[in-house]
Amino acid sequence: MCDCDNKPKSVYARIIVILLLLILSFLAATGGRESSFAFAAEDKYTGVVEDLKKDPDFKESDYPNVHPKKPEDYEFKLIQIAEGTDSELFIYTYQPCQGVKKLYANEVNMSLSESAKGTRLYGLKLLSESGVFCKYKVLGLTVADGITRFYNVTSLLRDYDKTIDGGLDASSVAMNVGQLWTVQKVGDKLYYTMTTVDTVELRNCAYGTVRVPEGFNWLVSYSKDMHIISFDTDIEMERLLEIDVTYDYCLVAEGWYGDYRDPWQTTTKTVTYEEYGETEEHVFRKNKRTWDRIQNSGNFVKMCGDADIPIDSQIRAKISATQWTVAFLDTQYADGAGGVFGFITWASSLLGVPSKGFTVVRNASVIRLKYVKDGNTYDVGVVANKTKDFDKIGGGDVTYIDTIKDYIKSILGGENSKKWLGIAIGILLIVGIAVALGVFGIKGGGKMIVAIVMGIIKGLIILITFPFKLIVLIFKRRGNSGE
Repeated sequence: MCDCDNKPKSVYARIIVILLLLILSFLAATGGRESSFAFAAEDKYTGVVEDLKKDPDFKESDYPNVHPKKPEDYEFKLIQIAEGTDSELFIYTYQPCQGVKKLYANEVNMSLSESAKGTRLYGLKLLSESGVFCKYKVLGLTVADGITRFYNVTSLLRDYDKTIDGGLDASSVAMNVGQLWTVQKVGDKLYYTMTTVDTVELRNCAYGTVRVPEGFNWLVSYSKDMHIISFDTDIEMERLLEIDVTYDYCLVAEGWYGDYRDPWQTTTKTVTYEEYGETEEHVFRKNKRTWDRIQNSGNFVKMCGDADIPIDSQIRAKISATQWTVAFLDTQYADGAGGVFGFITWASSLLGVPSKGFTVVRNASVIRLKYVKDGNTYDVGVVANKTKDFDKIGGGDVTYIDTIKDYIKSILGGENSKKWLGIAIGILLIVGIAVALGVFGIKGGGKMIVAIVMGIIKGLIILITFPFKLIVLIFKRRGNSGE
């Protein structure tokens, strides 16, 4: 008696086996690697070498301990990733200098898709170290559900080390990876495939904050702080379309007796070539200014020159030597003592009230670029160091007092206004003292000297307040005329 009911099941089983063999053959041909990694519970992790040896192709002898002689010897190599049983992701590195110089990765630039879109920096926690091998847990990441998952790794970062990085202007140093890992689940096993992907390396970075004056009102003066990064890349780009920048920022209230700072926050911002920044208008305002957020560095330097925004000469030279400048963030700068009656705020600051408010930036890094080359559009991850603190490299606030200085300068001779003002006051004092002493004698002359000094002070007050009395008069005439 034939067992007809078992035949279809047997055929189906053979088909499934054949399909699995085909899948495994494909994975092997494309660099696939079967994972038999088994991880322990949440509070205990297996060792790095123990994990790596579960791959039958792994040989410790392929990863020698190197006495570093060149910069490349300090770079890390990503040799494996693995998903844990608790939806965690682990990465394994070969660090050839580890026997001589202890270095550790602190972040990884990675997206969870085939493209670099959505890439971000994830923190890393060292779990195990043995010789030149290290095992890290990726922080802030939970492995997604599904049959197929992607890990597009652009770079690894480590802390700056002055003994090997010298005068490098960075807080963290990036190392190129350029690997796309594909994880496929077949039954209860995971199969890993690694292919290389293109990245872009940033070079010759210059960065800082340019303060663009806006004007002032009755109490406060305002400026727009333009936070910029200028750079070259290892490729030629016809157009730069998008850029992702990650950075830390902190709001600061500055007073006579110290600063009050909010907690540092980290964010990532996407900037496109269509966006522009601009200043705001106030009661007594400078001309409104606008600027492209992404532009050629030469155009940026020219724009600052045309707008009378001075930039530190050394920084200007560095910016001019680069191809691109990105104004990725604009923040408000406010001086509570910078307005017409700003002395009120200034006086209150003596009692501990903050008088200035602004935002400081640090640890900025470009992590993705979208660009055009040879007529084709590319979207790739970026290998870039993290900056240190952003210093003010150009521009400045324009307060009521600055306007008075400019007014006096225009009357007394431009750039030499301070000299001519000092000479004029000196001559008035000398002549006044001589006349007082000659006409009234020593005793009466003393009283006369006081009167002359007070007269000079009153004259300066009239000179300072004249332009604003004129503004008030104009406003009154406009009101009477119904404008």
